[in-house]
Amino acid sequence: NQRNCLQEVLIISSALSIQDPRLRPVDKAGSADEAHSKFLEPGSDFLSYLKIWQLYHHTSRKVKSNSKLRKYCTTTVLAYQRMGEWCDIYDQLCRICEKNKFTINHVPSQQGAVHQAILSGSLRNIAMKKQKNVYLGGLGQELMVFPGSGQFNKTGQWIMAAEIVETSRLYARTVATIDPAWIEPM
Repeated sequence: NQRNCLQEVLIISSALSIQDPRLRPVDKAGSADEAHSKFLEPGSDFLSYLKIWQLYHHTSRKVKSNSKLRKYCTTTVLAYQRMGEWCDIYDQLCRICEKNKFTINHVPSQQGAVHQAILSGSLRNIAMKKQKNVYLGGLGQELMVFPGSGQFNKTGQWIMAAEIVETSRLYARTVATIDPAWIEPM
């Protein structure tokens, strides 16, 4: 609210609370990656969620029929049901914010403001580059940018992640390059 980017953060927060709406069937991984490439935003998986949201809602206003919207989701390899869940959670969050007198911006905000707002809630998931795709996180933990991230091989010196997942190693999932000057004031 203070950074005038509440709408963007609500969209991203609601996206992070559901299973990723982008499908990636094993037998069609290449075509899924190609379809999803139009959603990629340089420097940020968080902003990629905003792009998915914007394109989906632009299409939903244009087609005005569930069957055509379902077809759009099939074409772009998005899960129609998950998109509906995403919209429902976003609506719920908006109602909570309005009830608590928060002002939802209707003018797009600056990318830096969006990242700073997200960073304020994820200081635990910041990391500094050690080598290509490998970062040094909190408590000296070595983590790697998740290979499925749109930022794989493209991240900057400092990143923040929505989550750190441990499988065969620690992975930073849903990442964005950040300005290290944002960290200390937080």
